[in-house]
Amino acid sequence: MGRWLRWLGGGTLLLGAVLVGAAVASGEAELALVVFLPVIYGGGLLLGAGIACLIAGFVLWFFGLGIEPVRAPPEPIVPAAAPPPAERAARRFGGVVFLGPFPIAFGSDQRAAFWALVGGAVLLALILVFVTAGFFL
Repeated sequence: MGRWLRWLGGGTLLLGAVLVGAAVASGEAELALVVFLPVIYGGGLLLGAGIACLIAGFVLWFFGLGIEPVRAPPEPIVPAAAPPPAERAARRFGGVVFLGPFPIAFGSDQRAAFWALVGGAVLLALILVFVTAGFFL
């Protein structure tokens, strides 16, 4: 059941995006850029239906993730004379959260956090280049 809710949520999200795009294309809604975030505003049936579909799609997709049953992995059959399985290598991860224009990096260790910060700085530079290029066009 969870898979169907995820698919239904994804389809509803796509339908909402198409309806919002149609509202902007027909002039029923306006598209503006505030700092570097796109903002859609206006009124009308297409925009209202698109926003309702977007909200419903997120809710369906979110609940579709939570309904999936959790199954324990099958235990491997190990002969008595076999050596114990080797420990799995530790996984490293990192990420960046933007608060306004400021990147905040985090990670499982110092090296992952450093590379996440480098990626965030590159993204910030690209955003600044595209925003300033948009002002001069």
